[in-house]
Amino acid sequence: MICNLAFNEQLWHSLVLLLPHDSLDEGLRPPRCHLDYLEVEYMKRCIGEVSTAFREGRKDEAHRLASTLVAQTVGRFFLTSPVGSDDVVPQWLARLVSQMRRLENFRQGYSRMCVLSPCSPNHLCRCFRQYYGQRPTDFINSEKLKYSLFLLSESRMSIIEVCQECGFANLSHFYHLFKKSFGTTPLKARKEGLARLRNTSDF
Repeated sequence: MICNLAFNEQLWHSLVLLLPHDSLDEGLRPPRCHLDYLEVEYMKRCIGEVSTAFREGRKDEAHRLASTLVAQTVGRFFLTSPVGSDDVVPQWLARLVSQMRRLENFRQGYSRMCVLSPCSPNHLCRCFRQYYGQRPTDFINSEKLKYSLFLLSESRMSIIEVCQECGFANLSHFYHLFKKSFGTTPLKARKEGLARLRNTSDF
C-alpha cells in the first residue's frame, strides 16, 4: 500500500516556526518508508477515527485526533535520527520503538515500554543504547516533547494541561526538558511561534 500524507500549509508552517534549531526545513521532503503490518493498521485506525469524528460533527475531537497523527508522523520521519540503521536494528526493537511512538504508549512512559518489551529492562537499555545511541527514557521524553509542540501550536490548552496531556507528571521537569531541547520555554515557544505566524501571514 502506498500512502501520501499531506499537511495543511498553516499547520506545517507553524510547526517549522516553533522549532528554534532548524530541526525542520521548509523544503524538506519525507523519506520513503515501508511500514510494517502493525503500523499500517494503526494508521488506518487513526484515520478512521478522524473521519468518524468529523462525519458526526465532533470537529474539535477530529482536529485533536488529526493533530496527534500529524505529530507522530512528523516526529518519526523528520525529528528522529537513530544511530543504527534499519538493517541492523533487531526486529523486536524496531517494533517496540514503533509502538512507543503512539500517544497512548509514550504518555505512560518507561514502565509502558517495559511491559511491551519482550526482554528484561537491563537488556532493553543495553540494546537501545547500542542501536539508537540514547536511553529509552530519553527517547520517550523526546516523543512527549514533540507532541507538546503540536499542542502548544494547535490547541488552547494551558501549559499545565499540555504538560499533563503529554504524560509529564512534574511541571518543572517538563520546563527543564523543553528548554534543554528547544532553547526556550513552552510559553515563549507558543508566543513566539504564533507571533511569527501572524507576521508571515501578512505577506
